[in-house]
Parts: sequence; structure tokens; C-alpha cells
Amino acid sequence: MKKISKGILIVASILGLLQVLWFIALAYPLKPVVEVIKGFQLPRDFLLYTSLVFAGISTLIFLVLLMYGIFVPVKHQEVRFDSANGKLRISKASIEKIIKNKIKEIPNLTDVDVDLKILGKNRQAKMFISALSTEEQNLHRQGENIKRIANEQLAKHLSIPIKKTTVDLKPNLNRGKVKVV
Repeated sequence: MKKISKGILIVASILGLLQVLWFIALAYPLKPVVEVIKGFQLPRDFLLYTSLVFAGISTLIFLVLLMYGIFVPVKHQEVRFDSANGKLRISKASIEKIIKNKIKEIPNLTDVDVDLKILGKNRQAKMFISALSTEEQNLHRQGENIKRIANEQLAKHLSIPIKKTTVDLKPNLNRGKVKVV
């Protein structure tokens, strides 16, 4: 989640929680509220329980939104390297292309696709790699080889910490697939 989306979500949640407090204030006998309610000719208990139910539902919804906004890790679109010589920024698409080209060097692979997510303060990478193999046997071994090459590109060459790499390798005949996690 981007920082701006997270900020908007947190502000909306706080406003929603303030609305819940206002909702609860309606349930208790405040003079201006009581005068308006008397105009409706509704039983007091009905209004009390209805407003408390709505307040409970709103509280749950806005607490879930607030927790989502606070605890979902920030997704980054680039990796930034700072040094004494200056700053270097590499986009997520460039990193995906580097890994994809390296994996394409492996014979017997077609339709290689790399999806990279860069998450959190430490900018850890989660990769999902899918490919078709002309080999029907040893798909697991080939998947492990793809995973090793991709992790090597990220960890050793780009110094990006790896959280998880998943390889979805299918035979080109679409008979079955092997997933390496």
C-alpha cells in the first residue's frame, strides 16, 4: 500500500471513529437530541438499541480499516541506494526485467514472467516467477534452479533482501504443474 493511500485510510478511519462517538452521544439523553427524537413519536428503547447497534457496527468497520491502514506494509515501486557518491534508484520494472532476462538464458524455458513486490521499511522482495518448460521431467529440479538464479540476482548483485520466492513451472503440454515455495 502506498503511503498516500495509507494516510487517507487512517484519516478516514479516525473521522469514522469520531462519527461513532457522535452516534453514541445520540443514545444518551442530551436536551437538543431529546427534543428532536420526541418529534418522531418513537419508543425510547427502540431508538437507544438501534443507535447502539449502528454504533457497534460502525466501530467494527472503522477499527478494521484503521488496523488495515496501520499494519499493511508499504509497497515500493523502486529500490534506492544511497552512498557517498550519490543516490541510485532502480525501478521495480527494471529489476523484474533483469531477473526475467537472466531466467530466459536457461534453455527449455518459454513464457517467463516475473512479478516482484518490494515491501516494508527494509524493502524486502517477494517474487513470483511463472514459466513454461519444454521438459516434462525434473520440473522440481528446474524450478529450484530458477529460484536459485533469481535469488542470486537479487541478493548478491542488487543487495535486496529476499522474503519469499515462488516459482510456478508448468510443462509446455499443460498436463501438470510444479510449485516451488
